[in-house]
Amino acid sequence: MILAIWSRVWISWWALVPVGGVIIWLWLNPFIFPAVTTPRSWVAKGIFGEKLWLQEAASVPAGYRVALRWLLVPALCGGLLVVWGLVQLLVWPTCFGATLIALAQLWRIDRLGLLYELKKGEYIDKERLL
Repeated sequence: MILAIWSRVWISWWALVPVGGVIIWLWLNPFIFPAVTTPRSWVAKGIFGEKLWLQEAASVPAGYRVALRWLLVPALCGGLLVVWGLVQLLVWPTCFGATLIALAQLWRIDRLGLLYELKKGEYIDKERLL
């Protein structure tokens, strides 16, 4: 999406075509790929952990709630940097902001995956809890 928006510099209003393509892809993606029924991968466990968090928020340990809320801070800062970078056409805030968003999201997926493993009684690597 960042490159599609940045492309306005090169192709003017035709940049709406790649932006529209990204939006259509984001909408089609869940319909094209089948839903995961048994979470085995790290990402799938994170998705199932997110479902648990949304459905059973009261049963989520306080430490997880705090960590997940704090991870919003770098993601929001990254989002602001991306917007600023795209408006001003500055490379460093755009790249740095996108990196902050990605790292916060990966860390969030990791925490949610641990939550899933904790709730389902699966083996948890004690070092990953830190």
